[in-house]
Amino acid sequence: MTAILPFLTPNALLELPIIAFSAGVMMKTFTGSQIENHPFVIFMTSGNYRRMLTALYYVIQGSEDQKEYRRQAVNYGFIVGSFVVGAVVSALLMHFIHIKSIWLITISLITIMVYYSSEVKRLGLKETNL
Repeated sequence: MTAILPFLTPNALLELPIIAFSAGVMMKTFTGSQIENHPFVIFMTSGNYRRMLTALYYVIQGSEDQKEYRRQAVNYGFIVGSFVVGAVVSALLMHFIHIKSIWLITISLITIMVYYSSEVKRLGLKETNL
């Protein structure tokens, strides 16, 4: 849906609903995503960042179950790092190829959705999670 934006004249009243709808579809697709029983959110990294910092705090504090907290900190660190890298790459693409950068982002997200959906079907995880 967002792939049509470069063909439209710039109009926030048209662009915002398209982007919001596309983001909603992506969020619904990945609702309930987990890494090793740790839930995370794809589009809003503030909760992931908070969980990463909480796990790091428990590691530094020397709380019980150090192995679990380290693993949790690493998992959330990858999620937050991926979000930051994606934002930087998107900004760079926007700087060099302008609005057409949304095509590359859309193709990347569609590829991820297709792969994720095929893995869920292949592993029979329609009611649970990868």
